[in-house]
Amino acid sequence: MSAWSNWRYVPPSPLPPRLLHGEREVQELEATVESERAQSPSGPRRLRCGLCRQPGHNRNHCPHDPATAIRLTVEFNQARRAEHRAEVMARDAARARAQAAAETRALEAMRGWDWYPQGGGPREVGPSKCKIAMQNILFDNAEKIPDGVYKELMDALLIKD
Repeated sequence: MSAWSNWRYVPPSPLPPRLLHGEREVQELEATVESERAQSPSGPRRLRCGLCRQPGHNRNHCPHDPATAIRLTVEFNQARRAEHRAEVMARDAARARAQAAAETRALEAMRGWDWYPQGGGPREVGPSKCKIAMQNILFDNAEKIPDGVYKELMDALLIKD
């Protein structure tokens, strides 16, 4: 018994009518392709000459002399570069506006944030009221306190918490 005895022959099914390419189907297909090209964002794609970059002919049938073709190519390339620069600048400006808007939204969201949930609040800059009062007492009684002790007490008041 061979390995192929378990297989059955299945004859190919005929192609559906829409896949049979008659002249009408070819014309419909070409019309569809042309309509899709016309609806594309860049418009219909037109081939350009490889020498002068002008549409409507190819390099084998270019009507321009070499000097004119080079000038036309340079002008075409400059125009394309200018368009590209404008697109890049517009994209960068849009990106910067989007980033600024995101930062503004983040700042707006942080304004409502409770930064000190324990009620401590922000610390004031400088010494506390207690240290200021002790410094005033020490300064007023500086003549009654020995010099070494006065200096140590004043230095201790300068220690930051």
